[in-house]
Amino acid sequence: MSCVGKGLTDLPSGHWPSVMFLDVSSNAIANIDDLGRRFPSLNVLRMRHNALTALHLDAVAGPSAPNRLMVADLSGNRISHVLPPLPGARLNQFSTLLLSSNQIASLDRDTFKALPNFKQLSLNDNPLVIPPAQPFLSHHLLNELDLSDMDASALSEHTFSELPSLSGLVMERSKIRDVNGAFKNLQGLAILRLPSNEITEIRPSTFQSSLELSELVLERNPLVRLVPEALPVQSGGELAIDDTPLSCACAHAEVARWAAEHRVKLSATCQGASDCLFDEA
Repeated sequence: MSCVGKGLTDLPSGHWPSVMFLDVSSNAIANIDDLGRRFPSLNVLRMRHNALTALHLDAVAGPSAPNRLMVADLSGNRISHVLPPLPGARLNQFSTLLLSSNQIASLDRDTFKALPNFKQLSLNDNPLVIPPAQPFLSHHLLNELDLSDMDASALSEHTFSELPSLSGLVMERSKIRDVNGAFKNLQGLAILRLPSNEITEIRPSTFQSSLELSELVLERNPLVRLVPEALPVQSGGELAIDDTPLSCACAHAEVARWAAEHRVKLSATCQGASDCLFDEA
């Protein structure tokens, strides 16, 4: 069911027991407390660019929420607070929450902890600051997290210590200078994307872990030094260092040889520069 850009100030009225997908983006809806009563069979809610200023997780995962709701895209609202479910509430199997481009400046680490099937969270483009020397969030099942466009300059070994199931992490334009061992306990991490940060070198102590990534993206960082042996990319994986000082100066011959030897697919182009050719002998 699509009601995009209809000038709505409330959810569509009436009772819609057979609707499983609802898109009410680009309206002025400020409240979703009645979502479960009006759309009891809803699986996916798309409600981008509306007027929500706060989100109580009971509205999407609690007893009053649609029992089968799995996904809510609430990007581009005005949400500044996310409140956890009420203690002891019966929760559904809600798994995916997209909150990009809101106004969230702080989160309690246990905000999402009670959700029993929570797997994917996007918080990109919010005025969040990663707290120093303490866990950012806590959830034993969360496996995909987007923390782009925020201040992650204070990464530490504690940042992700209570997210043991993370397999995919995106932190683009997040003011990262040094990862400070932040990923060393994420043994299941497979995809790590850190483009457009402030990372200048990858040294043996950078990752401090036995990670075996299938994809590592470091493009558009001011990389001037990279020790190939420090790269936690598995055979058959992918490494991207496009548009870095290394790739733009054709100074990555050592990395190219390492990638060939370890069967890692290397992307190291530089916009506006000619292709680099290396002797692999």
